[in-house]
Amino acid sequence: RRDQPPFPASAMDGYAVRADDLGFLPTSLRMIGTSAAGHAFHGQVKNGEACRIFTGAPLPRGADTVVIQENADLQGTEVLIREGAKAGQNIRAAALDFAKGQELVPAGTILNARDLGLAAAANAATVSLRRKPVVAVFATGDELVEPGGKPRGDQIVSSNTTALAALIRQCGGEPLSLGIIEDDLQATRAAVKRALKAEIAVSTGGASAGDHDFVQEALKLSGVAIDFWKIAMRPGKPFMYGTKSGTAVSGATRESRVGVRLRHTFSKAASFEDARPPRM
Repeated sequence: RRDQPPFPASAMDGYAVRADDLGFLPTSLRMIGTSAAGHAFHGQVKNGEACRIFTGAPLPRGADTVVIQENADLQGTEVLIREGAKAGQNIRAAALDFAKGQELVPAGTILNARDLGLAAAANAATVSLRRKPVVAVFATGDELVEPGGKPRGDQIVSSNTTALAALIRQCGGEPLSLGIIEDDLQATRAAVKRALKAEIAVSTGGASAGDHDFVQEALKLSGVAIDFWKIAMRPGKPFMYGTKSGTAVSGATRESRVGVRLRHTFSKAASFEDARPPRM
């Protein structure tokens, strides 16, 4: 949209001069004006002349260097230059930060404060984006209780969904917790039906083929096409992935460290590109 900075600008407070006037020092130059940020000097600096300039101000035409104010003394209508500066010194060149037409924020970037600042600097009041994909998460198992609950002697605290929700947010998604689902086919089917309304559905537990594992059956009964069910990895062999109507579905073992690690590994590999919602 534009260069940044859009003009050569002074990087210091001082005096805009011509470098070829600084061959013999000290030297006196005639003051012809002032250039400040937001208030440019519109004249031209010629040989033997100087223009007072402040940080961020446009460099006047004809000037090619800035002598910092510590190296000069203002004496009425003239300035005495005691120490010089090379051509281009103390100047921020036009387009130093970025140039018009340069890609600043690539498509697919998860926007952060830096990206938004860059867009604003390029005079982009709005940016095209994709809304955060909703990721439905549920755990299965009669042995599970929510964090903060009171587990019986034969129960454990569910931690997978908490870890997965944090991972989803870290990757730019919006987690939708469906809670803990009992080991029951109808209850699992109901959870799957709700989960399939999201862009991505993630389950933990019930992915194997035991008497109390109902996730795979519930997915098939719900019309999910299972691409694979087991992987060559131990622990973590029962890992499934499938799709239905644009929703990506995955299910893994309920064992905490394995389930979360698998999810992180395969979600990065797949990138869930097909599950991204439309641009807004």
